[in-house]
Amino acid sequence: MKMDFVKKAAAAAMALVLCLSMAACGAGGKDKAYPVSVDGTEIIVGETTMGALYDAGYTIVAYGGSESMEIDATEQLEADSYYSQVFAKKGDENLVMLAVVTEKNAIPISEAVIADVEFFSEEGLAKASFDGVALADLSLDTLKEHVSGISVDEEAGLASMAGNNYTLFVYFENGKVTSLEMKKNYDVDYSS
Repeated sequence: MKMDFVKKAAAAAMALVLCLSMAACGAGGKDKAYPVSVDGTEIIVGETTMGALYDAGYTIVAYGGSESMEIDATEQLEADSYYSQVFAKKGDENLVMLAVVTEKNAIPISEAVIADVEFFSEEGLAKASFDGVALADLSLDTLKEHVSGISVDEEAGLASMAGNNYTLFVYFENGKVTSLEMKKNYDVDYSS
């Protein structure tokens, strides 16, 4: 009799551990950085540095108003800063728009972490992939297979995932991706 109780208690404990493990996996599966790539260069927001794009031969350009400025890999960025409107180009094509972030120290842009990646130009969309799937082949059904629990508003042509750490927006028109943005959520103060 005592042995049956021990077996049942052990089975119940194992079932609890299994349930908690499955719940943790389910929660973590939605709020994560999915890899994107541009022309074969993989980017994981919140991890990949701008050095990966410089090493792959991209020209990095920043836009302010109607003016643009090429940014050298050694350009120093201020500490605790968030820079947007940064583009990675090859030739004359703006392939991807980026935002980069710095933390406690001033660093060269090549060491800054990529915080946000957005594909919206025809050239960029043609050379981009999401979680190993070319954007040209990314359908809503395929996206649902890759991102569990993604919210879809078919009327608006929008699929989105908003987690505590990461956000994903994918816009569709006539079954084709027209824009994709994957970003790590940072607490940014735009007032300064």
